Amino acid sequence: MPTEYPPKVLMPRKARMTRRRKTQLNNIALFVAVAVLGGFAIALGSAHAMGTHSVQDFTRKAAIGNEFEVETSQIALQKSQNDAVKRFAQHMVDDHSKAGDDLGSAMSQANLGEPDTSLDPKHQKMLDKLNAASSATFDRLYVKEQVKAHDEAVSLFKDYSKHGDNDTIKGFASDTLPTLEEHKQNIQQLKSSI
Repeated sequence: MPTEYPPKVLMPRKARMTRRRKTQLNNIALFVAVAVLGGFAIALGSAHAMGTHSVQDFTRKAAIGNEFEVETSQIALQKSQNDAVKRFAQHMVDDHSKAGDDLGSAMSQANLGEPDTSLDPKHQKMLDKLNAASSATFDRLYVKEQVKAHDEAVSLFKDYSKHGDNDTIKGFASDTLPTLEEHKQNIQQLKSSI
């Protein structure tokens, strides 16, 4: 009877696994994990890039942003010493009061209830900062916050008007967007003059 070389030794399966085989299995596991996580990241990135906001998310952010515009502009009407800032602030109070009414109407038409206009902690903190600002620093701070707020609003409304999940609210976003873009342009001009 021929002798097997090397002789087979009865060992548990794990012990027989060669280093090469372990490396192969580890590489396969790593590949699968990267593929799964990569696919998940791509899906999240695509969803974000496509702007898939829920109607609740959009209406909450729109209501907060709108209320912030009105409240900060009312403060500007009282505290600013600059006529151009006061004119802009009055324009914001008028346009954003109308936008708030339009949002409420659109939400009612879509059977979504009333918009919640209470400020979130982030916006409340900015509002408190404006309230506490001295007359010497107020105008610059107000304009800075308006630039940031309008950048965010234009992005939000543009995104939802293209990819929103509720046609009525999508229509509101599309109709309001040109006014927000005009505000963004106006505040940029005001920023350069202060």
